[in-house]
Amino acid sequence: MRGMRSICVVLGVLAATGCDRGLGAALTNLLEAQKLAADMRVQLHESAESVQRAIMADTDESSTAFASEARQASSALEADLAAIEPIVAQLGSPDEVRLVQDVRAAFGRLQELDRTLLDLAVENTNGKAQRLAFGPAREAADAMRDHLDAAVRAAPPARALRAQLLAVRAQLGVREIQALQAPHIAEAQDAVMTQLEKQMADSESAARASLAELSQLLEPAGESELAAARGALERFAQTQHELLALSRENSDVRSLAVALGDRRTLAATCDAAVTALQQELAKHGLQATR
Repeated sequence: MRGMRSICVVLGVLAATGCDRGLGAALTNLLEAQKLAADMRVQLHESAESVQRAIMADTDESSTAFASEARQASSALEADLAAIEPIVAQLGSPDEVRLVQDVRAAFGRLQELDRTLLDLAVENTNGKAQRLAFGPAREAADAMRDHLDAAVRAAPPARALRAQLLAVRAQLGVREIQALQAPHIAEAQDAVMTQLEKQMADSESAARASLAELSQLLEPAGESELAAARGALERFAQTQHELLALSRENSDVRSLAVALGDRRTLAATCDAAVTALQQELAKHGLQATR
């Protein structure tokens, strides 16, 4: 800040006296370069925040909006960088030219990563899978439970206990699948997801077997409710299939992993390069005002 104030004082003097216009132009360029470098850091931080929000957003609309903000900040930084390059080249300091090149290289790698990262973020597949789990899947599971409760009431007294046991087993199989949905959605490793899917498939098979045996115990009056329970199980299974496909794409988990790993490292590298450029420009300014 002391260097910036010194430059402003000198510019005021030069403007008042009209002397040394070449020096005045150089100082004006230096001041503009310092402003651009400062804005680059602002845009870099705004971009990082918007990328993080795009990843964490729980709706497609929010993800898309935050991704757009991140791209706008990146474009603003690109414009600042394009503007500062010829100014620094004109100032003629080899160190400053090298530092601008460092910023350009680091920012280029960050832009390339962000293109992939933001594409993943707006896909929002894990969020969509979660909405299926807490929406259609749960509704189908609850409907199956209600129809089974009604169906077992039609069982003959001698078979009522067995019928109730089978109904509970069928419901338990579906509830076990529901309990595994959230871990599957949050999981990043394919091998673990495969293991979870096997457990889910076993639970579904157990539920279907229980319904098949239950059909042998009910009176005709319970058949319509059992058929409705089977229909609910089919809806649940179809939703489960869609859920697993979305969870397997894993866009949210992968984008978060990238954001916490590679992107954070690249952003820190880029920020360090811009900071070093700011410091060099400040030294240049102090030398120019002596």
